[in-house]
Amino acid sequence: MSSSRKAPDSERLDGSRVWLELVVYSALIVGYLLLVLKTLDRPLAAMFEHHRVTYAFTAIALILLQGVVLELLTKVLVGLFRRDSNGRRR
Repeated sequence: MSSSRKAPDSERLDGSRVWLELVVYSALIVGYLLLVLKTLDRPLAAMFEHHRVTYAFTAIALILLQGVVLELLTKVLVGLFRRDSNGRRR
């Protein structure tokens, strides 16, 4: 097989899904960061000053929660955009 053959449509769609997922995930991360900076800035700073062990566990929990929530939201949003040529979800 020659290397000059064009990629099948399914491979092109996979590439566009990666870009779509990247854009959606980036927007969600920026939104989450702004939300955390606005709402949790002072409580986390106070916890860091007075209760470092609690702060450490809280920070780890926030990181894990962020990953789970953003992954679920990304999966749902990308699933909404994923359609085949008949207009049905794959």
